[in-house]
Amino acid sequence: MGRGRGTETSLPSLSPPPIDHATCDLVLAAGGAHRQQTRFHFLDNLLLESSFKFPSLFPHRSTPSAGPSYPLVEPITPPSNSQIFSPVNGAQSKASKELLLSSEFRPLRNWEIHQAYVPGINFIDGSYLTAKPSDDDLKIWRDFFKAAGVKENPDNGVEEFAINFALEKLKSRYNNVQLVEKLNYGFDIQAETSDGVPIRVEVKGISSEQDVELTGNEADAADTYKSSFYLGVVASIPNAPTIYLVNNPAIVGKKDKLTIPVDVWKVSESI
Repeated sequence: MGRGRGTETSLPSLSPPPIDHATCDLVLAAGGAHRQQTRFHFLDNLLLESSFKFPSLFPHRSTPSAGPSYPLVEPITPPSNSQIFSPVNGAQSKASKELLLSSEFRPLRNWEIHQAYVPGINFIDGSYLTAKPSDDDLKIWRDFFKAAGVKENPDNGVEEFAINFALEKLKSRYNNVQLVEKLNYGFDIQAETSDGVPIRVEVKGISSEQDVELTGNEADAADTYKSSFYLGVVASIPNAPTIYLVNNPAIVGKKDKLTIPVDVWKVSESI
């Protein structure tokens, strides 16, 4: 473990670290005949080597097993503007803001199991954990990395996941499947049935069950194309994705408001 600003320091035989709460510093003592203390401030960048096991330094709520005993140390919460650097599944180190928790940490939303739908995301190396981490250990790690800036969801991850998942599923059913989301048609994908009939699909991704809305040109496209228009709802992202195809949503959807454009009401009768 060492500072992430150009220098790394090897700290063999670490003893349980005291914490200077006045300065929010973590103090690590290096082994050897002349033990020396190394102080890390969480406003600095920290490089966490996966051989360093934090859970053994934190209080366990379960009955301790025989072996070395450690003083109770409260988990450290880094300030909101801190960041760490961590190995990425054996690759080079990356900043915490570029990382997600891997499956080993049992995150609520596990982006690793279907990571192919969001290319380029990176995960914290699972070798930080002991062989059989307890639920308390895992929670400590999750809270620690969250406080240090590790993200729960990738940027635009739900949207990107939904589009790529929908493309894969639609290609198994339709022909000439094309992504047209950047053309501002009011739908994301166009394709053809086996009979050559064109269809349009607007894709919406969600992680939890909720209402889905079509707005602006999406609603206009639904009104225009009617039975050849589908709303593709990709639900339960990222753990258990499923796509639901809602045909002709302009008919089955609920409209709570009617928008009167300014160029319409402004030419109406005034009194």
